[in-house]
This record gives sequence, structure tokens and C-alpha cells, in this order.
Amino acid sequence: HPGQQKGIDPNISGPKDQTPLHLSALHNQPALMALLLRVGAQINSITQDGFTALHLASQSGHTEAVAQLLEGKADIHVKDKQGRTALHWAAAQGEVGVIQLLLNSGSSTNATEKEKKTPLHLAAMEGHTRAVSVLVLLASGKSKIVDDKNVWRRTPLHLAAEHGHELLVGLLLETGAKINCLDNNKDTPLHCACRDGHVGTVQRLINWTNGERANLQTDSRKITFKVKLS
Repeated sequence: HPGQQKGIDPNISGPKDQTPLHLSALHNQPALMALLLRVGAQINSITQDGFTALHLASQSGHTEAVAQLLEGKADIHVKDKQGRTALHWAAAQGEVGVIQLLLNSGSSTNATEKEKKTPLHLAAMEGHTRAVSVLVLLASGKSKIVDDKNVWRRTPLHLAAEHGHELLVGLLLETGAKINCLDNNKDTPLHCACRDGHVGTVQRLINWTNGERANLQTDSRKITFKVKLS
């Protein structure tokens, strides 16, 4: 190892405790990463934010860097300061290629961050339709993640409806999401869509007929359709 003979420490940390491996993962340099790992770079070292190289590569959608780290047996379950795994970040950014790599390596779709959001919650909130379908399709052990509740007892369908992601609402319903699930405020996904004036999403929920129908008579402050028809 020529690097080690000269006494170069591959784990030297710079600003925010980033090591050379963190930086090469962030900038998608798999060949450089392979070299660093060969000379003793610690694959799971963390930055001040609790990010591993795998977190950084996943956030940026760098499939080559992610593949290199997985090959080097990076720990896929490490959580950052927000309690997020690499899969949470890939889902939040809608990075489908990275999501597939992580799931094939055994990343958990049930992992929750500090607000009890799963990767599916984050993908639904951001409107990443393809990411949601991959997560649901490849869910670990075919577990029923579609109705998981965060700390406010909101499901991915609540979040997709609240943010007006109409196609995603349809996809979640087709996947079997419960249409009348109540959160801590006793709100259904329909309440969430109405409150934010998402006409298309409201129509998608009201017109859903493949199973339980959207309840228009929920006790929680009867739904009023004050929706701007613009």
C-alpha cells in the first residue's frame, strides 16, 4: 500500500468531519473509492450530520458509488442525525436506481426516522411516483408498508393527498391504501386534499370506487368543499 507507506491517513477528516471517502462518494468517484477502501478507509465513518458515504451517495443518486459501497459491505442500516437510513434519502430524492440497489441488498422499507416516517412516507410526500411503486413492489418480506403511520398517525396517502400528488394518490389506492384512515386530528386523506385546495386529488379520492369509498360524512368538522375551481 504505497499510501500507507508514506503515512497518509485515508481517514483524515476535513470540514464537517468529511473523510476522503465521503467526498469521493458525494462526487461519484467509484475508482477513487475502491482505492481508498483498499488502503484502509473506514467504510461506515460518519460526518457531523451522521452521514455515511452511503448516505451521501444515495442522496445524490450516484448508483455507481452506491454499488461500490455495497460491494464493500457498507452498513445499510446506519441512521443519520434525523434517524434516516440511506433508503430514506434515496426515496426522498426519488432516486429509483439507488432504491433498487439498496432494496436488493436488504435495506428495510420499515425503517423509521425521528418523526416515524418510512422511506415510503418521504417518497409520497415529495410526489415521486416511480419511487413509490418500486418501494411498494419490492417491500421487504412483502410487508404491508402502504398504511404505516408517522408520528402524527399520517399514512403515505395522507401525505400524497396533502401535497396534491394526484397520480400518486391513485397509485397508493390501487396498492390497497386505506382511503378513510384517520390521523391524530381525525383527518382523512380527503380532508388533507380539501384543506389545501387540490381539486384533482379531491376528485381522484371521491371518484375511487374499487373498494371502500371516500367517506364524505366524517365527524371531523364535516368536509366542506371550499375548493377553488381554478
